[in-house]
Amino acid sequence: MRFMATETVMASRAFAKSKTNGKLARCASRCDPCQLMGPERNRQNRFTATPLCWSTPQLLRKGCTIGGGDLHASMRHITESLGASALTGRRFFLLFLLLLTTLILYPYAEATVFGYYAFRVIGSSAILISVYAANLRRSLLIFVLVLAVPALIQHMLLPKAHASSFAIVNMSLSFIFDVVVVAMIFRHVFAPEQVNSETIFGSLCIYLLVGFSFASVYHMVSAIQPSAFYLDPHANFHTVPDRFDFIYYSFGTMTSLGAAGIVPVSSHARAISVVEAILGVLYLAVLVARLMGAYRPGSKL
Repeated sequence: MRFMATETVMASRAFAKSKTNGKLARCASRCDPCQLMGPERNRQNRFTATPLCWSTPQLLRKGCTIGGGDLHASMRHITESLGASALTGRRFFLLFLLLLTTLILYPYAEATVFGYYAFRVIGSSAILISVYAANLRRSLLIFVLVLAVPALIQHMLLPKAHASSFAIVNMSLSFIFDVVVVAMIFRHVFAPEQVNSETIFGSLCIYLLVGFSFASVYHMVSAIQPSAFYLDPHANFHTVPDRFDFIYYSFGTMTSLGAAGIVPVSSHARAISVVEAILGVLYLAVLVARLMGAYRPGSKL
């Protein structure tokens, strides 16, 4: 009886092996084999010891369904995963482009109809992409999404310097949102030991986000103290500073370039300006030291 059972098992295995070889042969005859380039040419199948000279993507394009369609479903899942990984791997680059475009479109936010809508669409996209780029945990993600609502409102309405209490609270929450996003991106950028292109773009995103964050602080100071900043009438077409004036002043202070035409008058505005100037210089020094410390000869970005 044991001998008959052994023969039955061996016969079933031989039948399954011949069935698999038959499917491979039919797929090979239909899929124009021996077209694969690279290390997969003449690969040995570990089950049938049969040389396979066609690639799995080629089999899928030709309509091969080895194993009842399991191969097709598996490869589709792998393809979708690779696409998602490619998008995730470029999130800092995408965020950098949106932030830079927002900075360029600021002067046209109220000038033309196209600039009005383009600025708000791109700016809102930058806020949402910044949340995605931060790669937050689920508990923290809900908190940041709630804070993103005031940031979107501020970006849509562009409140003036003499704003109401609601606008001041909205700007405060927007500033907290910027701080959380900057902290999370900073952790992701400076954590890896190997520097790549995403590390560099992430560092640039932090620099731009810090400039926008200090612009919100200056806006709050001006809303609380209307005389905190003085606009030179010979260098400006208006006397009351707006959102773009504070962005111009923020990046001019952070880069140590200076912002002609706008001067901090109150002690609070001057103190915040000094802090931003120091942080701008220190960040560049830390960034260069980080990149040089992580650089390896022959490494690819």
